[in-house]
Amino acid sequence: MLLTTLCYLEKDGAYLMLLRNKKKSDVNEGKWIAPGGKFEDGETPEECVCREVKEETGLILDDCRLRGVLTFASEGWDSELIFVYTADRFHGTLTECEEGELRWVAKEDIMRLNLWEGDRIFLKLLLENTPYFSLKLSYRGDNLVEQKLLFPTKGHLAAPPPFEPLTAKDIDKLARQALRVIPKKVAAYAVKMGVTYGRITIRNQKTRWGSCSSKGNLNFNCLLMLAPEEVLDYVIIHELAHRREMNHSRAFWNVVAEQMPDYKEKIHWLNEHGDELMRRMAAGAKR
Repeated sequence: MLLTTLCYLEKDGAYLMLLRNKKKSDVNEGKWIAPGGKFEDGETPEECVCREVKEETGLILDDCRLRGVLTFASEGWDSELIFVYTADRFHGTLTECEEGELRWVAKEDIMRLNLWEGDRIFLKLLLENTPYFSLKLSYRGDNLVEQKLLFPTKGHLAAPPPFEPLTAKDIDKLARQALRVIPKKVAAYAVKMGVTYGRITIRNQKTRWGSCSSKGNLNFNCLLMLAPEEVLDYVIIHELAHRREMNHSRAFWNVVAEQMPDYKEKIHWLNEHGDELMRRMAAGAKR
């Protein structure tokens, strides 16, 4: 079995992506992937990913995080075990890559790229902050014929990232990411729900995830960028539901359930993990 690595470098709400468009007879030609490559003899996964990132980007990893393992199978090709990493601590100067074009791509735009079908599956797990996954992908030619998510199991909502105090720089980064993501989601859900709204404000609140004023102005907590996407969607739906029912009556919850029947699972996640996210902000403020 072939052993390889992939590493999604993160900066300012974007991943460093590689468009494979320079090599002849490249199986990935025209596709956007992450930097990475094959193990050399005797290498650990971490040694491999650090070497490959430096060779393909010129950047030196200061740290990286193993996010999951892919088992890749395709007719006519060797099976492959791929260690998937993310990294937000690195230094150096970005250089040209001999294998293709490197470009920082905002996370909300990743799914618009020309990706392998299987990549869309595990990228969604990364974007949802899933702490670890094991996924099997089987291809026939260029077509994905089987996908098997071994872990986490279906219905699992990922826990938040490991506890670390959030600095002012971290909060600013989350706020800028929220400004890119949340207004688009609000606009889409407002159309589905048949409601209007006023201005949208992103805050770093210590007790609330969102609010809706009587004038329809919406506030959202930037810490929602650390929650699974389904939880963010729930908070948006919740606040827009107040445009039809300015209360928490049975009629209000019926409006929420129309858009998200399993909304109680998202409330449970916030009850279980929300305080931890709030404490990360408070702990950073005390430093």
